[in-house]
Amino acid sequence: MSNTPKQRTTQVQPQQIVEERPETTDQPRRHRPPVRERAPTSLYPRVAPPRSTEAPERPAVAPAPEPVPRAKPAAAAHRQLVSLCPLPLVQLDTLGNVLWANDPFCEFVREDRDALLGRRVDETRLGVLYPTVLSELQTCAGQVAPPTIKQVLRFEERDGRSVTWLCWLAPETNAFGEVLRLFGYLHPLSEQL
Repeated sequence: MSNTPKQRTTQVQPQQIVEERPETTDQPRRHRPPVRERAPTSLYPRVAPPRSTEAPERPAVAPAPEPVPRAKPAAAAHRQLVSLCPLPLVQLDTLGNVLWANDPFCEFVREDRDALLGRRVDETRLGVLYPTVLSELQTCAGQVAPPTIKQVLRFEERDGRSVTWLCWLAPETNAFGEVLRLFGYLHPLSEQL
């Protein structure tokens, strides 16, 4: 054996290029299995390292430290955006129970947040203004990939003003199109915030 290093070339000869053979009409195209990594099989048996009674050797390179999980700044910004939103927002389960509500929603239904959480939405002021909310919500929850429910609410405020609000109930679905929960958005159409 020679100890001379192999010479490296920077030029590629045409016979060194490996290509697919052009298809001919008389030969069917053969299916090539995907290239797989070397796995333990009868050709490549799994070899366990011999057990030793001595202390294990330290690796030459220390393993990288585990990354420290940090709160994503975007998550905090999203929470702040939702909590500071001037529009009434509510999260409902598929049975119509209130899971979460922001302050403007609590003001809209005229209830305290602690008393509101866990109650069915049809038992709130929204249920009075929108009497079919529970049946529409349950119909939506029973469908696969349902559309957003939109309802116009017209009512008089305490001071006698006639106002119009738009209520959106947007379903959140899983990968199979089943409804997990619904997000409610209320938007005034006839007055300024």
